[in-house]
Amino acid sequence: LIAIGAMVVISLYLFVRHRKFKKAENGRLKIINKDKIIKRIELIETQDERVRPHILHCKYCKSWFESNDFNYLCPVCNHDQIYAAYHCINCQKWYFKDEPSENYYCKNKKCEGVRLVRREKEEIRTILNQKGKHLRKYEIKNRKFSILDS
Repeated sequence: LIAIGAMVVISLYLFVRHRKFKKAENGRLKIINKDKIIKRIELIETQDERVRPHILHCKYCKSWFESNDFNYLCPVCNHDQIYAAYHCINCQKWYFKDEPSENYYCKNKKCEGVRLVRREKEEIRTILNQKGKHLRKYEIKNRKFSILDS
């Protein structure tokens, strides 16, 4: 009976020790991955980033657009609910900003220091297609005549 108790205590000790090392290793891997992402973002120069199109999202009609210029009006519903959309590389969360800028950072605690950058059009298209959404080109339709325009 004492031998069985000793074996149980030893096996529990080994199990807890193994689990503790595994958690520590996973924590180190997350930090390393975050550092790799931050270095990748730092390598993206602002000149390269400015060449990439803006990703725009209309919060009123839930439409997604890509455009080289930032526009305030949605071409589909004509509401001024257009926001610049940024996708965090680390936590995969979307952020919607009033104006485009190079100084936005992810607000998630895990992503402290990760800058939100403009991504390639194809990357964003695949991310949106996984969610069943479509990325369109920003094209303004012909407006109706208004007496206020003259």
